[in-house]
Amino acid sequence: MNTLYSLDLLPIISSFKRKLLFGLILTFSLIFISLVISKSVFGQTPTTKISLLDQRVPTQTNIVGIVGGETIPVQVSMSNLTDPNRLAAFTFKIIYKPSLSSLADTNGDGIAETGTVTSGSFLGSSGKQVSCSSPYIDPVKNNTSKKQLSFSCVTLGNTPAAPTGSGTLALVNFKTGNTLGSSILTLNSTELADDTENANLIPHTAVSIPIQIAKCADFDGDRKVRGSDILYVVNKYYTNDTLADLDGNGSVRGVDILLAVSEYYRTCP
Repeated sequence: MNTLYSLDLLPIISSFKRKLLFGLILTFSLIFISLVISKSVFGQTPTTKISLLDQRVPTQTNIVGIVGGETIPVQVSMSNLTDPNRLAAFTFKIIYKPSLSSLADTNGDGIAETGTVTSGSFLGSSGKQVSCSSPYIDPVKNNTSKKQLSFSCVTLGNTPAAPTGSGTLALVNFKTGNTLGSSILTLNSTELADDTENANLIPHTAVSIPIQIAKCADFDGDRKVRGSDILYVVNKYYTNDTLADLDGNGSVRGVDILLAVSEYYRTCP
């Protein structure tokens, strides 16, 4: 049974059961609710992947951001590249909803500010020189609520041999806005080129990631989410407490508890 639904079907619980639930949640603190699941598949080889990950906890299958200007480092990760001709170049787009998570472009020139998007260590890990494009930001056709980031990098020269294996292709620093909600960071138009004269494309799978923007679970005013703050949400389970209602849907449910757990020891913006 989905964790969200199993928690929400619980009756209003006693103080003892609240503490028990709190203990179970801390035990499974790496389990997060995936409000939306999206996987885009390109090519025919399931073993080679490009994935979007939360760099803070790369093992998670979703991202939780705190509303109000928190920086979210999103990692574009390469895994299981076994092509014998190795990786010479990559390109990708990330479609995002700027009202929830945006990229800094103060002068509005359609290029993300310096340091917002950077190349990862993987492409140059074998010692080859790497050159990257500017991180371009463009509107999404037929969807005025979303934008897309385009970024690409190539290696230069014939030697040394290009890299193979797993690693980080790029790091993208999103920043949360002032709106609560959920969406998908969609990894789109991905291409991997091998290190041959013809630059053949490498089949792979691209994996997007859900993102949830929520209130900060800080209730004692120290701007840090601690165990006592998580317990506050647990004790408000199935009430209409506006502070503990982290996703802003009008009541405190299981998802609010899991959001508080995901924010553990984070600093509020």
